[in-house]
This record gives sequence, C-alpha cells and structure tokens, in this order.
Amino acid sequence: KRQKIKAVASEVMHLDRNQQLSKFKLYFEENYQRLITEGKVVDNNKLDKIFKQYYLLDTHIKQQPKSEFIPLFDEFIEFSRTSRRHQGKMISKGTVKSYIASRVVFSDFIDTLQGFSMEDISEDFYLEFLSFCEARNYTQNNIGKHVKVLKTFLRVAKEKYGLRLENYNPNEFRILKENVDEIYLSNEELMRIFYLDLKAFGEIYERARDIFLIGAFTGLRVSDYNRLNDKHVILVNDKYYFKVLSQKTKQDLIIPVAGIVLHIIERNNGIPKTMPDAMINRLIKEIGELAGIDEKVLIRKTKGGVITEEHKHKFELIKTHTARRSFCTNAYLGGMDSLSIMAISGHTTETNFLKYIKVTPQQHAERITEHPYFKTLNILP
Repeated sequence: KRQKIKAVASEVMHLDRNQQLSKFKLYFEENYQRLITEGKVVDNNKLDKIFKQYYLLDTHIKQQPKSEFIPLFDEFIEFSRTSRRHQGKMISKGTVKSYIASRVVFSDFIDTLQGFSMEDISEDFYLEFLSFCEARNYTQNNIGKHVKVLKTFLRVAKEKYGLRLENYNPNEFRILKENVDEIYLSNEELMRIFYLDLKAFGEIYERARDIFLIGAFTGLRVSDYNRLNDKHVILVNDKYYFKVLSQKTKQDLIIPVAGIVLHIIERNNGIPKTMPDAMINRLIKEIGELAGIDEKVLIRKTKGGVITEEHKHKFELIKTHTARRSFCTNAYLGGMDSLSIMAISGHTTETNFLKYIKVTPQQHAERITEHPYFKTLNILP
C-alpha cells in the first residue's frame, strides 16, 4: 500500500532499498513540481527523462555532499506525509507539495553559503535568504511562502529531532505578505464563457471551460471541483446538491446545484472528467481571450524587492482559483449573507473574507443600500 518493502526478516536489505526509493521519489517530485510551476505540459516523455536523468546524476550527487540542512529537510518531508497537525488532521498533499517546492529553493540557497551549519541559522541567515530570493526576482508573497515553510521546518527540527538552534528567534523571521490585485469574473463574463462555441478547438477546450464554470458557480476549491463525479450529486426534496468532503478542511460540504450547472452536466452527459490543474490554467486563459475578456488591469506587486506596476489583459490573469473567487464575490454582490458564503469558502472570520472578495467601496455601499434597514429609512413618517 505504501509502495515500500515491508520490514520482515526475509528482506534483510529493506532499510537500504526503502531509503533509495524515498530519495528517488523526492527527486522525481521536485522535478515534476518544477515543470508544473513553469506551466509546462507534463507527458510520458518528460517523466521518462526525469527518471533517466536521476541515474545519470546519482553518482555526481553523492560526490557533492551538502550540509545537514537538506538531509534533515528530506526527513521532515517524509515525516509530514504521515504526521498530523495539532488539531488531529493529516497534513494535506498540497502542503507537502509546497514543502517539496521550497526544498528546491533551500537547496540552491544553501549551496551559496560557505561552511554552513545549522547552528548558523540566525537573523543574518534570514536576511541573506531574503536577498537571495530577491536576486532571483521572486515576488514578496512567494518569498513569504518559503519563509513560512522554513519556520515550520525549524520548529519541527527542534521539537522532533531535538536540534539546538540557539541563535534562531522565530520572531525575527517575518513572513512577508502583500495584497495582490487578484481578479474575479462577473456573472456577465462567466456567461460569455458559458455560451462560447469551442467545437472548432476540440473537446479538451470544452471540458476545461466546463470544469472551470462548475467551480465558478459552486465556490468549491479546485482540489474539490476538479474531482467531482456523478456520485457527488444527491437529490433531496426534488432539488439537486453536490455533497463533497473537502480535501483541505475534511468538512462535508453540501452545495445547491444551480440550473446552469445542471445544464453543463447535461451537455457533457455527466460531470466533465477531471484534467490536470496546470492544463486548465493554460486553456482557460485562451478561452477568456476568445470570450473577449480583454480589458486592461493594473497589477502592482513587489518583485525582487522592488514595487512594480504593469498592465495586463484580464484574460491573462484567469486561473483555476479565479473560479472560487468569482463565486464568492458575485454571491456577495448578489445579496447572499457573508456567513452563508463563508460556509462554502471556509473562511473563519468575516474580516479575512472581505479581504478575499474583490469588491470596491462603491460596490459595497450599493449593496448596503439594498439592506432592509436602509429601506425602512426611506419611508417617511
């Protein structure tokens, strides 16, 4: 079940073999994640190349030992695959993937340090890491994600491995974060995508479009809406609902299936089959362009330590997560109360929820005027 050799007396080499398997698995996942991050389509040829490259480089890797940081981080990744958070929930596969992505960055950074040891981890280490990431032109939020992983690793290293980090103060390792100008698609824009004739582009474009739209009309995370099947549909009092166990929160979600979603299911003779998230991200941008969602949007963010501004076409910014953000924003503007939306989105506080949705102060004010309280103020005595 775990794809490892069982610890039985007849398998005297099981420890050595399992270590080799774990090492190869980590290498494979790192390179796979790198391809996904670069937005490349991963096919069997690319996977086979990774497989062969590992054995070509294996001897070279062994001849270039690194500090204890990376081997310990590898143990941390393996530990995370089967460990639980303090609430008792298993660490999600998505979180483990983020650890693997950070490992690539940490490995490259450690290689730049001379005579490094774990005892050197201090505020200076943190500041050097920031400079390293900025030199690579990483965005502030990207750097913040890696720092967050680093702090988690160091906490586990102290608690689980008893590592003494006398110069490490977690309060000095500030997690950088800034609000990014994420977009949402209005209901009108979503309907333009819905009615778009994509027959000339093939079934894969139609399927990517319909998977995205199901997310945009349910508010589910992509990890949930991109794995839906007919078994998730239930009928209660002549009304259809999706019943889904959220992969991230492990909560049961019951979401009304709107008429437009039923239409999508009917035109696909069932719920569209899943496809890789990276492929949806690539195709939905093209589909957005075909739908004429091409207004210019100003994007402001910190990259390489410098605040940058650039205009982009709106279709260039559409991705799988845009579906969920669009649902939350459109539902809010449509008058649905925040608590009902948060029951689907998973936000725990209304403050964070209001940061998440893309509503201007004017839109918020217009929505408030429709509240029954303000309507009573319009009635003269």
